[in-house]
Amino acid sequence: MDAPLSFAQQRLWFLDQLHPGATGYNIPSAHRIRGPLAPELLARALTEVTRRHEVVRAAVGDGPAGQPVHRIQPPEPVELPVTPVDGGSTQERLTRAAELARDHVLRPFDLRRGPLLRAELFRIGDDDHVLLVCLHHLVADQWTLSLLLREVSELYEAFLLDHGSPLPEPPLQYTDFARWQRETIDEDVLDGQLRYWRDRLSGCEPLGLLTDRPRPPVQRWDGARVRRRIPAPVLTAVRELAARHDVTLFAAVAAGLAALLARHTGQTDIMVGAAFAHRDRPEFEDLLGFFVNTVVLRTDLTGDPAFGELLAQVRETALQAQENQDLPFERLADLSGPDRDLSRPPLVNVVLSFLNTPADLLRIPGSAVTEFVFDPGVVKFELDVMAFEADGELVVDVDYRRDLFDRSTVERLLAHLERILAGAAADPGRPVSALPVLTSAEEAQLLAWGNATTPPPTPAKTVPELFAEQVALRPDAPAVRCGAEVLTYAELDARAERIAAALVGLDAPACVGVCLDRSVDQVAALLGILKTGGYYLPLDPGYPAEWLGNLLGDAGAAAVVTGTAYADRTAGWTGPTVLVDDLPAAAGRTPGAAPGPEDLAYVMYTSGSTGRPKGVRVPHRGVVRLVHETDYVDIGPGDRVAHSSSISFDAATFEIWGALLTGAELTILRKETVVEPAALTAALREHGITVLWMTSSLFNHTVGEVPDAVAGIGTVIVGGEALDPAVIRTVLRPGNAPRRLLNGYGPTENTTFSTTHLITVVPDDAVSVPIGTPIRGTRCYVTDPQLRLVPAGVPGELCVAGLGLAHGYLGAPELTAERFVPDPYGAAGDLLYRTGDLVRWLPDGTLEFLGRSDDQVKIRGYRIEPGEIEARLTGCPGVRAALVMVRRADDGPRLVAYVVPDTGVELSVPEVQNRLAGTLPGYLVPSDFVLLDQFPLNASGKVDRARLPEPERADHGTEVAPRTDLEATVCRVWAEQLGADEIGVTGNFFHLGGDSLLATRVVGRLRRELGIRLSVRTLFDHPTAEAFAAAVDDLRGSRV
Repeated sequence: MDAPLSFAQQRLWFLDQLHPGATGYNIPSAHRIRGPLAPELLARALTEVTRRHEVVRAAVGDGPAGQPVHRIQPPEPVELPVTPVDGGSTQERLTRAAELARDHVLRPFDLRRGPLLRAELFRIGDDDHVLLVCLHHLVADQWTLSLLLREVSELYEAFLLDHGSPLPEPPLQYTDFARWQRETIDEDVLDGQLRYWRDRLSGCEPLGLLTDRPRPPVQRWDGARVRRRIPAPVLTAVRELAARHDVTLFAAVAAGLAALLARHTGQTDIMVGAAFAHRDRPEFEDLLGFFVNTVVLRTDLTGDPAFGELLAQVRETALQAQENQDLPFERLADLSGPDRDLSRPPLVNVVLSFLNTPADLLRIPGSAVTEFVFDPGVVKFELDVMAFEADGELVVDVDYRRDLFDRSTVERLLAHLERILAGAAADPGRPVSALPVLTSAEEAQLLAWGNATTPPPTPAKTVPELFAEQVALRPDAPAVRCGAEVLTYAELDARAERIAAALVGLDAPACVGVCLDRSVDQVAALLGILKTGGYYLPLDPGYPAEWLGNLLGDAGAAAVVTGTAYADRTAGWTGPTVLVDDLPAAAGRTPGAAPGPEDLAYVMYTSGSTGRPKGVRVPHRGVVRLVHETDYVDIGPGDRVAHSSSISFDAATFEIWGALLTGAELTILRKETVVEPAALTAALREHGITVLWMTSSLFNHTVGEVPDAVAGIGTVIVGGEALDPAVIRTVLRPGNAPRRLLNGYGPTENTTFSTTHLITVVPDDAVSVPIGTPIRGTRCYVTDPQLRLVPAGVPGELCVAGLGLAHGYLGAPELTAERFVPDPYGAAGDLLYRTGDLVRWLPDGTLEFLGRSDDQVKIRGYRIEPGEIEARLTGCPGVRAALVMVRRADDGPRLVAYVVPDTGVELSVPEVQNRLAGTLPGYLVPSDFVLLDQFPLNASGKVDRARLPEPERADHGTEVAPRTDLEATVCRVWAEQLGADEIGVTGNFFHLGGDSLLATRVVGRLRRELGIRLSVRTLFDHPTAEAFAAAVDDLRGSRV
């Protein structure tokens, strides 16, 4: 007689339909038996257990209404194959046995056919065996495994003595529980619990675990296991802590896990799944079967509570969850919204189980039996945390998804959990953010990574001093070239002196604006101002006159150096003006007080998140540290450095002074040359450029048109924005590559570059290019909001310190005090700058850029990393460049992809979307695409996002009637199950009210009507009738 599935079984049946062949819910148990063993008696004992408990003989069939039901199979002997493990030492044979056990576990069960219990015996030696028992979670849980082992032990001992079974027949079967559950827990009870969970989970967001690798579009089940034994003193302290706060050991561990996840994600809203045994009634305690249900423990760490307060919160949350644990988890999962993300489990990706099952293990008379620990190779969640007490210690196993995490990452997590538990037990009054996480060795490693280089040993100097040294060393060497005009070092020095003489009379140190295009005169003006002891204010003449006037006023400029061609740019300026094309004849001047390393070299304005520009005050020390005796680039006599950046962009600092303070030649490239790929390529080759800086946008545009544009150049530094891995891979191909290609990162507040990364290879699956390691004289820290170091792999704010640090913002003491703060890891009086950029340390000690902390956007609760999507886009055929951003719309935030196709390519947006859907989770596939000939760039060579057009939206409001018999059948079945009069082919099943339970019924019904094998996954992948019918046609065609 058919019997209904329990709520928990129904959930697993749905998951099996959604992910056919998945092995994540295979449950193994293995024991090593050293001593005499009768395999035939062991098989007989297993057979008797399956006879006694019909649940392990169950398979799943379709009921009359399409619902899944138990199909109990008649008892049959359990096969126990004996597999010899030969060769090598005992340890080598045990290792091989572990591999074979893993292979066994990775074989999927067929839930429709059964059996759902398997066993295998591995013979290590004559009296040395490993018994593996594997069941599907549909018929078992950890409690069941313990009961099964107890019964097998008692039966084996009786059979060994030639006795019959000593066990009484079970008064109930699991199917009795399933019927009782269906009859007792009616819809009114479930509706009440659903209301509780809907309120409890309102506004929840997924846990933002940062993975070691990109998340594939569909969840995988290949796992690995890491075990950590937390020593007895820590366990004792935690147990005493739990007792003082009237909570269970489970609650204490759950609170520690929530604190750990908060520290590792930066989130304050933490959701963790908890597996409840659900055997509250005594008559169910000795039943084999799947009783466990997963609930959600949502913890609020807003306000940084003390750990003791967190314990009280977890206790109350767990009690409420226990009172509402009857609701099937799949009904909970439907609360996450109609658009299920198949790349991860619903609602929770971390689950905690505290195994307090009966302590029965396998017993074989005359033999020593121990647990055989092996890596089963499967995982149900992204991190499945299982804790239990053993030998006076707290043992914590973590099964993790190998496609997402490295083993070292999970080992580090467990070490940090132990640190948090120990710290909380020692001082539960400490805020969660202050609990110790890092070991002393980890902290030392992080500081070493962030301070891998030392300041140059030479005495501190200034820009004029270093330039004077080059003039003395090589007066006749070319210093600057612009078209046909070339000045030697001596000639440039003389022209700079003329400008300095024209500025005599200004009170030092004076701020002097420079409003000139890239030219010899522009370079001479900067140098001349510095010779007077003043500092320059770079003004791009391409900016509006009103904007330039505001900067001059805000900076308190004392004079302006410009040319007659730019008179309209400074028309509102009434102060002293020096025209470079109307300089007085050369005249001597009495040098004023020479500037010192801490005196300002320039003030450069950058736009902030508020839109108001900020004047960054950069001293000579910062410029010298950028270009003098560097460890990331070697510039010297014979080099030609391209000057292609706007004067108002701090890359110009590197270009100009990187050449002139090292004896190289500065080659000025005109604006119209820089933005045209073919012209730029020709200019680079004509002038023999050996050092080149480019923004990533300009770089992408250039090499997209001319792939070998930078081939053979000595050093190319790209930065200003995140690099595109696909573009970099193209450039690294033979014939396209420069000799050295660097990713350069840094804020203006730390003088252009803070870190660089020498790029030699970009893996095919890379979605970003590291920003590298600190340059000489720079320190980098990755911190939490309290400036505490975060562990490797964990996102945090990048803070920079050292010789490149600016003197803060001009006329903005409050903002300066907010962003330039005392360095807790430096010497007394040292400051650091909080960049506002999110980064993380990679395992090799390089930094990965993750985005702006004030620009983190989420869609459907998931944090969006545009760089990952852009990398996938540029990997699509026909796509030259891509940029992804979030646009606000009436229906919420939408992902918009701006795409530049290859020249002459007619790009098909649906094809690109389909390709993305095969490599990215659904929430990362842009809903809108805008095709452009090229990206608009601003004066700094970066993409001008404000000029990107809004996407045009199609009208999706009109439903389309079925056009084929198959579409009509699909729409009819959907409408019947959804209780709708009719459904169009463009309506989304889940948006129309469908859920996972209805999905299984719909697929079962269509499977029978159409006579074709369908899975629930087909419906999730194709949620409109139009797409679903097309998928069915494809399935039919593939079977012809």
